Amino acid sequence: MGEYNHDMKEEKRPAMLLPEGARLVRITEMIFGKSKKDLDMFTTTIEDVKTHKSMQVWLVAEPKKRWMLKSLLTACELPAGEDGVYSWDVKDVIGKSVIAMIEHVEEPWINREGEEVKTMKAKVTEFILPQKDAGGEALAWEE
Repeated sequence: MGEYNHDMKEEKRPAMLLPEGARLVRITEMIFGKSKKDLDMFTTTIEDVKTHKSMQVWLVAEPKKRWMLKSLLTACELPAGEDGVYSWDVKDVIGKSVIAMIEHVEEPWINREGEEVKTMKAKVTEFILPQKDAGGEALAWEE
């Protein structure tokens, strides 16, 4: 064994500001958990196909709050049954490419000196089914 032993399973690439607009992204990770308010949710990592910048999106999985999750499942071509129930697994979503509609919003926060700082943050407003080329590969809108 080497001189140094570092458990880096939990190390993630820092979030980056994804470009604004309709972006072709790949779903790289989706972890089920609870929010601070004890709501079921999926912490989902998306990576912009062109820039390779990534960010996390929190998809709530509680009744009347699942619109973004439904948007992602629909964009991944996972249809609801006739009763409106989606039957799916995380493995059905990981690796899929979808269009993420991204807006930049200003987010104020208080730094260690107690001063308010405003930074830009990328926010996903919707996921959309991408168009596909003749070989079945997802296309970004500008292509």
